[in-house]
Amino acid sequence: MLRPLALSILLFVALACQRESPESEALPAADLAGKNLIVITLDTSRQDHFSCYGVPEFRGTTPHIDDLAADGALFLNGYSQTNITNPSHAAIFTGLYAIDLKVMNNHVPLPTAEAGVDTLSAAFQRSDYRTAAFPAVSHLTALAVPGFDESAPPRVERIAGDNVDLFLTWVEQNAPEPFFAWLHLFDPHAPYEPPERFRVDLHTGDPTQGEAAKLGATAQFQWSPPIVQEQFAEVRDRAYPKAMYRGEVRYTDDQVGRLISALKERGLYDDTAIVVVGDHGESLGEHEIYYDHAGLYEASLRIPFVLRIPGFPRGVRIAESVSHVDLVPTLAQLFGLEIETSEPLRGVSLVDAIRGEPSPPLEGRQWLIHEAVRNTEVALRRGPWKAIFLIFSVDGGPPVRLFNLEDDPGEETNVVDAHSDIVAELQPLVQRWIDQHIWDLGNDGVEEAMLERLRALGYLSPNTD
Repeated sequence: MLRPLALSILLFVALACQRESPESEALPAADLAGKNLIVITLDTSRQDHFSCYGVPEFRGTTPHIDDLAADGALFLNGYSQTNITNPSHAAIFTGLYAIDLKVMNNHVPLPTAEAGVDTLSAAFQRSDYRTAAFPAVSHLTALAVPGFDESAPPRVERIAGDNVDLFLTWVEQNAPEPFFAWLHLFDPHAPYEPPERFRVDLHTGDPTQGEAAKLGATAQFQWSPPIVQEQFAEVRDRAYPKAMYRGEVRYTDDQVGRLISALKERGLYDDTAIVVVGDHGESLGEHEIYYDHAGLYEASLRIPFVLRIPGFPRGVRIAESVSHVDLVPTLAQLFGLEIETSEPLRGVSLVDAIRGEPSPPLEGRQWLIHEAVRNTEVALRRGPWKAIFLIFSVDGGPPVRLFNLEDDPGEETNVVDAHSDIVAELQPLVQRWIDQHIWDLGNDGVEEAMLERLRALGYLSPNTD
């Protein structure tokens, strides 16, 4: 069950900041009722490698997603709700926090409708849509998102091209009924092994040669997932893993482009809304986090966030910060869906923003929360300030880190000692995460094969039972 309705006064005030205003709750007639929707979630996708975000070094990396953004709305400050796959997808499909759902790892299922939780897919299903899910990794199927007529669970990781093939076959079999489909593309996740044609021009030479120390000799590298250590321990050239990661992003973009081309060839593009969003980012050595998405630094949280809505203005660029929890209220408004969750949704509708109009709920939002796997830490941003509260430590790190992102976008200088007043203002908003402390992983009943795979990917420590 979700937490009791009897909330503390402090928590009630905190949640009130996240609720939509009365004006936004009075939703207009659905613009897209009867049209199609595809939600494409890109695993382990950091925002700066997507060339629509304008980083000169990565110009031309993602031409197809760039085109999609030019045909719709690009959110310049898109953020993940968490730093791990399943809890992030839980937020995408429910509009709730991981702590609301009791989903803080990669093998706990969503609560049922009887527990007061609704999902985007179930709402489409009630609206007589055909629904299908195409997850690319087996552990994501453990989330057990309700509301899908069909699903294609993988036995092993499924590359993007194969998942796009499955989706296109399904579309052809179910035309012309309106559909909602979720397509998950896992490829940017470690190990970084892009097809040859997407990496051949990104790195030359033998990355294990040179004068630099091997990555495996770096103390913090030992905290990387086993699959990362296996791939890069002998590497000396730090540019090589980054090049392979970029190659994976290029390949993923290529397959998104193939999907869009197929929709156009079948006459479906003009009647299909498309969401492209990362589930979380990836650190490529920042803060000595090597090729993993541990922690709540910006590299693990800033994600691509694109909505292409047929009939809406093209080329809209939105500067306000948005999060996974904003997708359910946005899509419910666009498609005229009724979300039957007993808890208030944590996000706000982005419909006015993607129309290119003022959006009081979005512009007036005061803060965003980010949750970490197992509730080991929680981050809160308000204006230029970002505080990371450590809930459980294995290395004796500082209990609170405070950064001014305007002055210090790389989060290099902890200014907590100089701004204890800011910390005192922010901490009550995340107190329930702190009070909850670290979560039990809940391994009972989880198949050993899945546990071993999660360990290899770095989601469980080697000693986790």
